[in-house]
Amino acid sequence: MRIAAETKFSDVVTDLNKLLLRGHYADRNEFAMRAILRESNRVLAVDPAAGWSLLSCYHTLLGEMEEVERCSRAALNLERFSIANEHYHTNVTNLGYFSAGHEFFLAVGSPENGMFSRLGLAAFLSGSIQTVLHFLEKATRMNIDMSGFPSSKTAKASAILTEAGLSDEDVVRHLDAAGAVLRRNKLLLFCETEMEVVDQVDLLKGVTCILRVRRSDEEVFELNMALALAEEEMGIKKSPAFEVLFLPV
Repeated sequence: MRIAAETKFSDVVTDLNKLLLRGHYADRNEFAMRAILRESNRVLAVDPAAGWSLLSCYHTLLGEMEEVERCSRAALNLERFSIANEHYHTNVTNLGYFSAGHEFFLAVGSPENGMFSRLGLAAFLSGSIQTVLHFLEKATRMNIDMSGFPSSKTAKASAILTEAGLSDEDVVRHLDAAGAVLRRNKLLLFCETEMEVVDQVDLLKGVTCILRVRRSDEEVFELNMALALAEEEMGIKKSPAFEVLFLPV
C-alpha cells in the first residue's frame, strides 16, 4: 500500500503543478480539481501525512489559506521532516504570505534540522536572505555540500540590505504587500521569484525581487500601481536598497 500511495502522490503533484502554472486560482468544480481532491483523499486513506500535504496544495490552488494551514499542520504533526515542509513553504509563498514562509524557515530551516539543502534556495528567493546566509555559514562549517548554491549572490544581497538597515522581517513584509495584491486579483505565484542583486561601486547598490505573473503589460502596470498603494497602506519601510516589481512572463 505504501508503494502505491507514493506512486499516486507523484501523479497528484504533477496534476497540481499543471494547474499552478496557469497562475490564477482554480475553480473547485472543474474536472481536474475534482480529480485531484478524489485522488488526494485516496492517498490520505493509506498515507495520512502525504494525503494531508496534497490537500494543503489543493487548497492553495483555491486560495484558501485557513485550509492550507489546517492540512499542513495535520501533515507536519504526523511526519515533521517529510516533504510536507517543502509543500508548506511553497504553498504560503505561492499565496503571497511571505512572512509566514520566513517564520517557518526560521523554525525548520537550520542545517542541524536537515532541511536547509531542501529549503534554502526557496527561502532566499522569498526574502529570508540574511537568515539563509547565516544558515549557509553553518552548513559550510558542517561540511554540507552547497556547491550549487548561489552563495556569492546571497552574501552580496545580505550585505546590501544590512548596510541599508533592512532586516529579513522588513523584506518579507514588503513582499507581503505584493502578496496582498496577488490575492486581491486571485493570482498565484506559479514560478520562483527572481532576486536581482546590483552592487556597482559608486553607482548603484540594490536588491530587486521580481514576481512574474501571467498578465498583459497593461495589467502588470496596474498591479504595480496597486502595489505602490498597498505599500503606503501597510506603512512599508521603503529603501532604494530593496524593491519589489511585478513583470509579465
